[in-house]
Amino acid sequence: MKIMFLIRSLDVGGAERQLVSLARGLQETGHIVSVAVFYSGGKLEVELEDSGVTIHSLEKKGRYDIIGFGKRVVQLLKSQQIDIFHSYLPGANIIAVLAKPLLGKAPVVLAVAASNMDMSCYDRLARFTYWLEARLARFSDLIISNSKSGLLCAVQRGFPENKMIVLPNPHDTEKFKQDIDGRQRVRQEWEVNDKDILIGTVARFDAMKDHRNFIKAAALLSKERKDVRFICVGDGPDEYKLELENLAVQLGVNKRFIWPGPRQDIIFWRRFA
Repeated sequence: MKIMFLIRSLDVGGAERQLVSLARGLQETGHIVSVAVFYSGGKLEVELEDSGVTIHSLEKKGRYDIIGFGKRVVQLLKSQQIDIFHSYLPGANIIAVLAKPLLGKAPVVLAVAASNMDMSCYDRLARFTYWLEARLARFSDLIISNSKSGLLCAVQRGFPENKMIVLPNPHDTEKFKQDIDGRQRVRQEWEVNDKDILIGTVARFDAMKDHRNFIKAAALLSKERKDVRFICVGDGPDEYKLELENLAVQLGVNKRFIWPGPRQDIIFWRRFA
């Protein structure tokens, strides 16, 4: 079976990581798998390339590159004889549904991976995209949510419940397990001693990840405990990162925080503290 995935990019993220795992697994079981990305150069692309998965770059020039981008989508789909078209996240889901007439009998499968989104945190275009995705979802063939709460939120937004199923994100328990050596190595890198308790969050810097409340909670705990350090692993817009760092300064906990940026070695972090 020939399966094509569609996503904005393969930068580090939860949905992106799940797509990569699924694509690699399908490729290993004998399917012909490809991934089309709006923007190329994501750090997760190398994992797909190593597995033999083809990556198609749609070379989007920016959020307002609509006509040229649309033409490239049409050209790509006309050149491929795919059996399933599976998209991830709002922008890609909209494109997948709009492209349905080009796919013949191939079903369009959408993936939604969020719940309780506060769209007041985002700009007008993001809010419109979020609204339009729900309006067009009825024209898809199947919609996959990774949680029951995500399904319920999607239905409240207008997604057709009769086309939705829940498939929780899989976790490789042989891969994600305690690594004592890794724990010591990372603690040494961050200059954290064995006696300190390390509390962290691993997520992109985005308003919905609520780093602000994490920093405020850290400030409250720091008043009671002197043996705690805090870490924010991830990346995001420079302006937003600076805003979070300034908040830690204002609350007097900046010296307790570590900001290492994105990491690729999260495997052993189940017990890194």
